[in-house]
Amino acid sequence: MRKRGARIKRQARTAPGIVAQSLGNYESGLRMAAEAICGGWASPSNFNDIADTLDLLQLGIALMPSQKADLGAVAVAELALVALQNVRDRHEATGEITADEGEQAAIVLLAETSLDYWNRRSGALFAEARRQLIKIRKAQSAAQEAKP
Repeated sequence: MRKRGARIKRQARTAPGIVAQSLGNYESGLRMAAEAICGGWASPSNFNDIADTLDLLQLGIALMPSQKADLGAVAVAELALVALQNVRDRHEATGEITADEGEQAAIVLLAETSLDYWNRRSGALFAEARRQLIKIRKAQSAAQEAKP
């Protein structure tokens, strides 16, 4: 039997984590960027996607100080930071964006850990971390343009 009460439709206040990730093809873009760096055919935009992923993960961890820290995600972020610094230094020296085996493993681990981390968190946290990252990037480009 059908219930006789009126059906009330409510719109979700924020998108759940999986929905938030699918916005803008976050997951496919991240996997493509990791594959490009590991394959040796990466462009600067691929490197920027991985750097944004690292920064989003670090922001997500920092935005939740009241909860127990995800020590695995923190360790992966530190490992990926070193790997990305090495890739950037190699790019400045040779002009190519390449990674050795250890750096490739760290980048792939960063991608997997980031996707897992955001799947376990709320869409509101992802949205706030993304807003803050956009604000940081705008400030960085304004500072870059101000330099002579």
